[in-house]
Amino acid sequence: MTFKTKINGLALCRGSARNMEPLLPEEGKVFVFTDLISAEPVIQCNLTGDETLIYQTFDGIGLKPWVREDGLLMLDDIYLAFSSLNPVTSEKTLDIFYNEKFKVGDKLLSWADAWVEPEGKDIVKSNPLLKKFRKFNKSACLGLSYGLKGDTPKKGDTEHGLRNNMAKQGYYMTSKQAWECYEKFWAMYPEIQKFRTNLEALSRKKVPIYNPFGFKINTKPKDAFNGVIQSSVSSIITLWEYLIEEKVGHKFEYVMCIHDEVGVECWEEDVDEVRGALVSELNAINDMLNWKFPLRTDPQVGRNFYEIK
Repeated sequence: MTFKTKINGLALCRGSARNMEPLLPEEGKVFVFTDLISAEPVIQCNLTGDETLIYQTFDGIGLKPWVREDGLLMLDDIYLAFSSLNPVTSEKTLDIFYNEKFKVGDKLLSWADAWVEPEGKDIVKSNPLLKKFRKFNKSACLGLSYGLKGDTPKKGDTEHGLRNNMAKQGYYMTSKQAWECYEKFWAMYPEIQKFRTNLEALSRKKVPIYNPFGFKINTKPKDAFNGVIQSSVSSIITLWEYLIEEKVGHKFEYVMCIHDEVGVECWEEDVDEVRGALVSELNAINDMLNWKFPLRTDPQVGRNFYEIK
């Protein structure tokens, strides 16, 4: 049976996160929630082999901050600081943040040292300047990597597109800043950029594009890259649900399935079996795909989101 046949064989009702009411499990039951860890980066690592992304996703992600010589700051897989290119952060405010000390337990640490402490990362993340910093970087990086150019005054005009997307988030850049931001970003990921531009070229020539699971991507050239990546996430999550359902479907009920997250409810005595199935069936997908960089998950158990998260 092919991936496509398996995926089409299961249709699950997916709830909207906006419309979901707060849920509590029945007495004697618990929630088991999990997701695909860094799903999009893992897929891109396998499809492109880009060395920078591989480092960020599997070696450096979340373990330590990474400040490059060109002023780029990496905190995890999507938050990159563009130094002075960030309209909400000048070089002066960057220096203030870099020099700030954070109290972790009985120690007073720099942000870089605090970040790698078990309790320090959350303390650094709560810093108001860093919150603003990360919000900007998330908007910019998602727009660049997913090709979200927005309503451009001149179709395909990159710097105008990035400026428009950022303006919608409340951040304003000059054309020069936007273009420098664009060039710096893609210079970090040459293999991803090559993959992205090849997909755009194929789309313009009306050449059919398929994701790794055999689904045809019907999209505009600028959205071809995002279409392949996001449809791959959807294919994986649906196949995962299918396999879990087949193995222990009688042991749980779905609470939600949104994008790359799966949430189920089960009796406490069945937790280990259900949690184990979530891991084993994802490993089964890894065996099917035979990708160099495996998909990962870490199911969490609790009676509410506070316990789980």
